[in-house]
Amino acid sequence: MYIEKIKIENFRNIIKEEIKPSKGINLIIGKNAQGKTNFIESIYVLANLKSFRGRKISEVINSNSKRTKINIIVKKNEVSNYLEFEIENDIKSIFLNKKKPNKNSDSLGFLDTVLFYPDDIFIVKGSPALRRSLLDRAVFQTDNKYLSLFQNYLRCLRQRNAALKRTDIPADLWDDQFTDLATKIIFYRLSYIERINAILVKLFADVYPCKESVQIKYPVLAEDPESCKLKMAERLKSNRGKERLYGATLTGPHRDDPQFLLNGKALSLYGSQGQQRYFMLAFKTAQIIDFKQHRGIRPVLLLDDMTSELDDDLKNSFFESLLNQAGQVFVTSTDTGLLSNKHFSGAKFYKVENGKIGEFNEATRY
Repeated sequence: MYIEKIKIENFRNIIKEEIKPSKGINLIIGKNAQGKTNFIESIYVLANLKSFRGRKISEVINSNSKRTKINIIVKKNEVSNYLEFEIENDIKSIFLNKKKPNKNSDSLGFLDTVLFYPDDIFIVKGSPALRRSLLDRAVFQTDNKYLSLFQNYLRCLRQRNAALKRTDIPADLWDDQFTDLATKIIFYRLSYIERINAILVKLFADVYPCKESVQIKYPVLAEDPESCKLKMAERLKSNRGKERLYGATLTGPHRDDPQFLLNGKALSLYGSQGQQRYFMLAFKTAQIIDFKQHRGIRPVLLLDDMTSELDDDLKNSFFESLLNQAGQVFVTSTDTGLLSNKHFSGAKFYKVENGKIGEFNEATRY
């Protein structure tokens, strides 16, 4: 899978740019606040229908415009697809090969991306919701049936919470459906974690100099789905009074906290910032490997200045580990030293300045 052409209009400080990137590595160099991350974000927004920065999608529209548009031609399995994404007056519109799908989410999966972003470190340090979201997106990318399952679970959860707020509806009305969907979600996540742990342990040991052991651990009520479902039903029953009081479901995968462990202890508490950052780099690399194993293709890699806090040896080890697994890659950096890095020989080079993106060759440099 790779992007053949990108056209961006009125996206943050990018007014109108069009590029034809390399199928391999694309290195985007520029000073801070010039538009490097905006470029990466535009690809991510079209692929995922949301931004990784800010809450409101309309924030990506240039302040002097009322509309932004992103067009991408993506090639997958020798077939080119034309994707168009537009935001105007807080309304999102998506077109696949010039046609509007039945619902916007039907476009998900036409362009798969894996993002490395400096703020990923907060997934380790932050709320359980961030870690759940990381897992759920990764699971969906390898099995698109998971999105429908997850949407059904959220719908059931909303209905159950609404019933808990009313005394005229039996409290257990939604319990059977809820426990069934919840158990399926949990075991989808567990299956993915088992695969990722096997890859993650090796990546961390091969690249990180201190050779610590890492693991993702998921809290589970029982080792098999049927027992898990029964125990969850028991917990719902025992929590009934409290749930009525709060008007919310207190048990289920929407409240689970996947744990990132370093030598068996919480990485957020016992890992250095460098170890936490490298854990996220290793996780995303493992995600790419797992994606290739299950889908037979590689996702597009978006790497936004994630190596700025790594020393040179670790940076080179990381690039060697990652780029061996990746297909098309977009790397942003302020570090002009990457232009002469051996891992970027043969890359396409771009310079970003005041929202303008220009290609330059290796001979002229930067």
